[in-house]
Amino acid sequence: MKTRFIIFRHGQTDWNIEHRPMGKRDIPLNDAGKEQVEKLALRFATEQINVFYSSPLKRAKETADIIAGKHGKQAIIMKDLIEMNLGKLEGKTKKARIAMFPEFDPANDVQRTKMGMETFSDWIPKLEKQMVPGLLKVHAGQTIALSTHDQKMRAILIALGMPEEVKGEILKNSAVSIIEIDNGKVDIICHNDTSHLE
Repeated sequence: MKTRFIIFRHGQTDWNIEHRPMGKRDIPLNDAGKEQVEKLALRFATEQINVFYSSPLKRAKETADIIAGKHGKQAIIMKDLIEMNLGKLEGKTKKARIAMFPEFDPANDVQRTKMGMETFSDWIPKLEKQMVPGLLKVHAGQTIALSTHDQKMRAILIALGMPEEVKGEILKNSAVSIIEIDNGKVDIICHNDTSHLE
């Protein structure tokens, strides 16, 4: 039985423009971000989406609400979709981050721990053992939309079967990845796709 996951990152915020990591800071979408999400909603206007889940943070919840509203649905808050704690990097400009830790590698869990951040090793096993099996059980054969954040989305994608290299990627605002799981077989339909913005 094929279950389809549509996972998307929230639209743009002012902090995205300033290249300031938000982590768990509750920053809302800006006007450009809302426009991005409207385009993302249009992309899925004719798709049958059974359920929408969202991070509780404003930027992801606004994103989910816009898209779910087009389908006559409401997004369900799921705490596991909240962004990772980004520790000492939250709110810092790129210049300040380089001054603090010039060789920082966001895919390196040892370095992340040094900066007081949550790690991929913290989250991927939890998502693999709890969130993903739970969704597959409750929504088997359905299409599930998840509204989340850059770093948490990377962890979710790996938990769904994408390669570890995804840790080092940067997912764009309103980017979508679609993964289908059918009796344990994983098909990646698209990844980090923003063609709806073109």
